[in-house]
Amino acid sequence: MAIATSIDLSNEQTRIRSKLGFEPQRHTSAPLRTVTTIPVAGSVEAALEVMFDFDRLVSYLAGMRRVETEYDAQGKPTVRHCTVTGLGRFAEEIVWYDEAHGYAYSAIPAPGLPVKDQLGVMTVQADADASVIRWEQYFNWTGLLKPLVMKFMLPNMFKSVGKGLQRDLGVAGKIEFRWAEFE
Repeated sequence: MAIATSIDLSNEQTRIRSKLGFEPQRHTSAPLRTVTTIPVAGSVEAALEVMFDFDRLVSYLAGMRRVETEYDAQGKPTVRHCTVTGLGRFAEEIVWYDEAHGYAYSAIPAPGLPVKDQLGVMTVQADADASVIRWEQYFNWTGLLKPLVMKFMLPNMFKSVGKGLQRDLGVAGKIEFRWAEFE
């Protein structure tokens, strides 16, 4: 089975806009920094069901102690409150939610967060008899932790979530983490 995990960064924003009708620049001025691709054996529908279960983040991320989600009257998530060892409690606004494709979230500024203007976009696409979850991160750096965050924390965090998703959905290929840009 051939899993399409290559990262086309030059056309990333065009791909998101044309396929999903979502424009990251409406929600952040930050550049695309990372792209993680997670091939899973499950269907697109199964992958979306797992991705939309935000409570699972506690079992995927070391240090994530609690996730509480607020929903609107239609049952769509609006805000995700996270409690993380070392960072404390912070909130992420769900700025885009598409039951057939994925969601995007933006960290609400809080003391201790090593990034600002953050936007995370998680989408799923079919690939042969599997699916590929794509996790994009847009942000600007803050504080003195940039080298530590850049070198160790972010790659490990994204791969940890990827391994959790593969544990729940099945492995269909290697998790790839790529830096798109960093200054």
